[in-house]
Amino acid sequence: MRKSRVTFTALAVIRLLTAGPAGASIIDGNITGGSALSAGGDFLKLTLPLANPLGPWNSVGNDTFQDNNLYGFDEAQNVALLATLLVDVGGTSLPLA
Repeated sequence: MRKSRVTFTALAVIRLLTAGPAGASIIDGNITGGSALSAGGDFLKLTLPLANPLGPWNSVGNDTFQDNNLYGFDEAQNVALLATLLVDVGGTSLPLA
């Protein structure tokens, strides 16, 4: 009896993990410590298009907005790429197929 319960539980977990696509969305956020908190920064959720005052639209990076706020944004889901992307990871470019 115990073996069949373990097998059923394992199969249920596998089914949940392979059930289909998953998505996520930022609901809320806050700053709980660090220099952003002590400097009076806020957590802000960005929406598209991302108006980057110091660089290209829809781009984020290291200190993009030059302020004490922390930013988050929902990433696109289920997007098919039409071409290979080139990603810069720590100064090393990695081609993605």
